[in-house]
Amino acid sequence: VIEAVFGYGDSKARVRYVMSKASAVLDVDIHIDNTEKKKLYKLAVPYEMQNVSVFAEAAFGEEAFRLNGDENVHQKYVRLEGGDGRRFSVYNRGIYSSSLGDSKLLISLMRTPSYCAHPIGDTEILPQNRNSPYIDQGERDFSLRFVFGEKETSDGIAAQTFNEKPTCLSFFPSGEKT
Repeated sequence: VIEAVFGYGDSKARVRYVMSKASAVLDVDIHIDNTEKKKLYKLAVPYEMQNVSVFAEAAFGEEAFRLNGDENVHQKYVRLEGGDGRRFSVYNRGIYSSSLGDSKLLISLMRTPSYCAHPIGDTEILPQNRNSPYIDQGERDFSLRFVFGEKETSDGIAAQTFNEKPTCLSFFPSGEKT
């Protein structure tokens, strides 16, 4: 387990990396205490694969990513496949989009725009002499699992297992024999 603390302005982030000794899996838990306004938080994941193809879970299956830098909406996983057969998948809990940069997968964590404030020319929309709430301010938690390998795996089932928290069933038998 490795833990790192980062700061930006008045915001802080704690990132915990949990590496497996027995498998090619890396868990990353991110806790952000955000006070910034009008910012976009992305996790940059560098890769060294050539001729990369990117696939992600969509509403009714799997779709290929647009590789032009646009934001791609996805659900529980994103998978990168290199032309040399290498691949890695990123499973997530509650992250909804990513994009591709220069040899980086950019996972969108949160945005902090204002509520209902579309700019109209030079008109001031939000008063600057008071505190106005912005989206995604406060504490947020993100969990990701990176799975590395060359073999085909079922990302959908593994991502579903990672995404759902375990449930508990309360069961009290009566003790009577029937």
